[in-house]
Amino acid sequence: MNQREAALAAFFSAISGIAGVTVERNRDRPPEVGELPFLVQFDGGHVVARPETETDNYTLTVEVEITVTASTPAALGPALNTLWADLVKAATASPTLGDVVQEVRHRSLGDPEILQDENETPVMSATAAFDVDFATLEDDPFTAP
Repeated sequence: MNQREAALAAFFSAISGIAGVTVERNRDRPPEVGELPFLVQFDGGHVVARPETETDNYTLTVEVEITVTASTPAALGPALNTLWADLVKAATASPTLGDVVQEVRHRSLGDPEILQDENETPVMSATAAFDVDFATLEDDPFTAP
């Protein structure tokens, strides 16, 4: 397995342990209200830096879409904030994801969006972004230094 996939799989494993929420990776359709709360990890791009060593240092973007429902629109914010906090705690509990990466950092939370399903159930969604740093031997994405 290459180091990029190892980093993404380790991140997914970390957030999959959140109790009471469904977590999927790269889902291509929005969750149904009956599936909520829901997290979708999207594999993002990366940038690479080559210091004066024999390693390639990567910063990988991982975005996680958070979608929640609540009994009233006023309860959506607290529901989203609770799941966001659980997500950040799970993703950063082991900053190296079990020694697979160098560091995981929570970067941002996008503006929440209130949605309505066909039954007018209150739904809110926002995207959290994380930076995941990992390294490989120079020009060898399969081997960690």
